[in-house]
Amino acid sequence: LLDDQEVPVSTRDPSAGTTTIGEYVESLITQDHYFSTVLPRMPIVVKRQLDTRLAQVGQDRKRTKANRKIVEMFMERGTKVEACVGDDDWRPATVVEVLTDSGSYQH
Repeated sequence: LLDDQEVPVSTRDPSAGTTTIGEYVESLITQDHYFSTVLPRMPIVVKRQLDTRLAQVGQDRKRTKANRKIVEMFMERGTKVEACVGDDDWRPATVVEVLTDSGSYQH
């Protein structure tokens, strides 16, 4: 849900603007309609669980966007950071190594 790649809202109506893939997926989960199509309903128990987990997504998006601006700082060994352990448990941590997009480790 944090994927920030932009996609058009509608290929038929360019004036509809764009959204991110993460926001698009979130809307499919949380909305009852997809344009004029009624989506199947989720069981109430599942909907409550998803709502609980999705409550933090807005804050997570803001944090991800802010972190991308200073990502180089997080590449340095020994940098103090906060790490999310579990669903919403942030703890102080220190950078030991970084896994890059290419899959290689930096020390």
